[in-house]
Amino acid sequence: ADPTAFPATPSTEHWSSSPYAFGTSQAWYVSFALGFVSYTGKSDAYGVRCVRGDAWHAGSFEPLTLAGDRVVRDATTGLEWQGCIAGVTGDTCDTGSMAEMNWQAAVAYCDALSWAGHDDWRLPSRNEFQSIVDRGRYSPASDVTAFPGPSGDWFWLSTSRANSASSAWHVLLFDGHVNYFGKSLEDCVRCVRGGP
Repeated sequence: ADPTAFPATPSTEHWSSSPYAFGTSQAWYVSFALGFVSYTGKSDAYGVRCVRGDAWHAGSFEPLTLAGDRVVRDATTGLEWQGCIAGVTGDTCDTGSMAEMNWQAAVAYCDALSWAGHDDWRLPSRNEFQSIVDRGRYSPASDVTAFPGPSGDWFWLSTSRANSASSAWHVLLFDGHVNYFGKSLEDCVRCVRGGP
């Protein structure tokens, strides 16, 4: 947590209000010690920080085909997403097979990507990718109408782990779990462009 905005935040786990879609006796939490997002039994004792205002909801997705490639625009965040995961093409992402690569290759893939008439793609940050994760769903935890085709497994994020340059964050799209791993691991890739 930002120590200026949230001083004296304990380095512990804090509850979210979101139940785990794959098991209703569990709910999601955030670890302020390490930064991962996971789930556990609702009977566990974790910290709480309250919020007010409108509830957060998944993006407002608009799937399009531009220059023969599928893209998904999110009116909520202003981001434009590669509509199919790396290695797959087509209006319904049904041509080819998913490509998995290590973190350095994932960064290079997005930086070099020419998709939908644009060449300013990049690997999404941890916060950006979580904007397309819907933890109310599982297998996958995403909008399959906006993002059809193979859903993949773990996805690389551009965000390196703060205290380990050899590790980076990734998201398990099966359920929305966020964790970190060594950059030599091979994961799926979905690129992004734009934003506020």
